Amino acid sequence: MRGFDLKWLVHDPYAPRSLSKKYPVRFVGVKKLLPHAHLLVLTAALTGQTQRLLGRENLASLPDGAAVINIARGGLLDLEALRKEVRRGRLRCALDVTDPQEPLPIGDTFRNLPGAIVTPHIAGSGRHVRDGIARVVINDLESFFRGNGVENRVTTSMLDRMT
Repeated sequence: MRGFDLKWLVHDPYAPRSLSKKYPVRFVGVKKLLPHAHLLVLTAALTGQTQRLLGRENLASLPDGAAVINIARGGLLDLEALRKEVRRGRLRCALDVTDPQEPLPIGDTFRNLPGAIVTPHIAGSGRHVRDGIARVVINDLESFFRGNGVENRVTTSMLDRMT
């Protein structure tokens, strides 16, 4: 997206603020971000702090015509509150994750709702993705057993943020 000279507003309590020197991002709190989020992409882990982050009140803070894209975890948003906003035509959405049920049942109205795109959460199952994952793991294992460091180290403190 660099060619479009975008300035991203980002809410991420874990990302180092120094990233704003290298990338066109400005870190802000979620309450400040939402009224300006014409395109909101959710990529957060599901934790006690992020559960239903986009509930009725926060969804109402989004500008009219905003699009919500959730590629992370269904529990980040209140599906019924989002359904109401999309049904009214105020918001649009693209979801590849839903909660509490995933995938949505065949007859669920969200599947045919104008302004909503619902796809299965299968990005990681493509052959090229699996091949890439395997290469990274094998390279790190070979490096580790040669007595060298690994490039993609996971620590126990990192596990608390992963879902």
